[in-house]
Amino acid sequence: EGAFGPLCGACKSGYSFSASRLLCIKCQEGSSINSIILIIFVFLSGSLFGLYRFGYIVIPNSFTESLFSKFTKQFDNGKLKVLFSTYQIVQGVTYSMDIDYPSPFSNFLNGLSFLTFDFAGFDCAGYDAYDKVIIYSTVPIVLGLFLCLFGMIRIWRNIYKINNHRHHHRRSSPSPSHSHSKQLMKTNIISQHVWALLLLSYLVLPPVTMIQFQILDCIELSSTDKSRVARIDTSIDCDSNPHQYFELLDISFILIYLSIPIIWIILLYKSRHQLFPFGVYDAETISLLRFQDQSIDYIRFLFESYRPSMIYWESFEMFRRIIFVGLIPLMSPSSLNRGAIGVMLSLLFMILYRELLPFHISFNNNLVYIAQLTIFLTYAGSVILETDISKSLNDFLFGLILCCVNLLVISLCFCFSYYRTIQDYKIKKLKQEKLIKKIEWACHFSSNKFATTFESVIETSVSSSHCLVFYFGTLEEIGYIVKCGIPVMKLQNLDLHYEQQKELDKRNKNGQANLEKDPHIVPSPLASSLSFESKPELGFGLGLGFDDDDNDDEMIS
Repeated sequence: EGAFGPLCGACKSGYSFSASRLLCIKCQEGSSINSIILIIFVFLSGSLFGLYRFGYIVIPNSFTESLFSKFTKQFDNGKLKVLFSTYQIVQGVTYSMDIDYPSPFSNFLNGLSFLTFDFAGFDCAGYDAYDKVIIYSTVPIVLGLFLCLFGMIRIWRNIYKINNHRHHHRRSSPSPSHSHSKQLMKTNIISQHVWALLLLSYLVLPPVTMIQFQILDCIELSSTDKSRVARIDTSIDCDSNPHQYFELLDISFILIYLSIPIIWIILLYKSRHQLFPFGVYDAETISLLRFQDQSIDYIRFLFESYRPSMIYWESFEMFRRIIFVGLIPLMSPSSLNRGAIGVMLSLLFMILYRELLPFHISFNNNLVYIAQLTIFLTYAGSVILETDISKSLNDFLFGLILCCVNLLVISLCFCFSYYRTIQDYKIKKLKQEKLIKKIEWACHFSSNKFATTFESVIETSVSSSHCLVFYFGTLEEIGYIVKCGIPVMKLQNLDLHYEQQKELDKRNKNGQANLEKDPHIVPSPLASSLSFESKPELGFGLGLGFDDDDNDDEMIS
């Protein structure tokens, strides 16, 4: 139902093809609108992320300090890349194998269709395979041009602001600071938009090339009928002139997109002197210097997840993804042979990742190894479904096993991130408890430390001309002392007379008001750089020392 053409390989109007079920499924009412809404949602989400990345949106501290925010921060670029590339390859199995997968796993693959931008709305909206290739190939280019145009507008707008600021101060010629500001601003904006272009190409390159290669995948109808039709849509005659002309356009698109990883290599090679500083061979030192060098921020996305010696690995990884989602279907007309090729390639890359360990975080190396194992088992399961062995298996149970195997990667990510979040929280809490204990100890400073300190002073027979004073009070009182100083009187003995004590208390109390009148109270030079708030619940200890050189009115700050 809903299929027509040779081998029933084309879907009628109002039906969309499900690669995971090998069926033409009737379009639900409003499915095109739902796909459009999903595309708009993805676009708006990407725009909001870009505005946050460019500094136009600031996330409140109440959210950034929450446990959920700390949990999400555990998903570094390396983990996200492993997850995205793995499930993009797994979803590509639906087209590579041409197998009707058991229902639990087929539903799982349908849920991953957004990773390859496989929206049913294209088919339901009446677009054919040719339209799909043109749309998938041109939309990323248009988005890239929009990013470039938006960057130029931002540069022009900021230069206009800087020039207005210079004219406002009536400067006839630009100062060096203005020229430097222009250059710094221009570099920052270019860096931000190049980063956005790299991210866009990273996301769309495999699914776009998959669609482009699909139109080149032609099969013969039978051993007797040598007519060739497109496997993605058997109503397309591969030997017709219109199709051959379109193949030229499609090959042009393929060459453009396959040049992107090569452009990445060129960008990294041009910055090789910053990436590998002369005379530095230690990996940790190289990583630190790269982190501090802002001139390579625009390409940091390509190398920051990998070890210092593996700066070109991202280009290799991109070609690996293209091979799995785009080239394997072209390697053989037999699904069994394509499955065997997928098994061998996944096994090869599994060994390669195990030996090279490209990521600088050890967990990511383990994760990507398990991811290759997941791809290997998925293709191995596909091969089993193509043989007679599958007849003796329970379809639901086998599909459930494939789902569990593929969920292993993301489950490990979540468990590890949760574990690290809890560990960091416990460490932070422990540090806070130690700090609180120190504060509590300080708050009891006056009750016992004063007596023992002065007893020690008396026992050691410290000269009466040298004194050590310990003062305990609130931050507000300490702030007053630092700003105004402490009046010091020379006494003949250690006992303060009542009148002298009263005068001292009065001067301490009214010292701020009499600051300009009383020459005995000298402001501290630190007063302009220190700020104290009134926090009665927090104690603060201050140690002061002075030497009396026969000056009756010496002040201590």
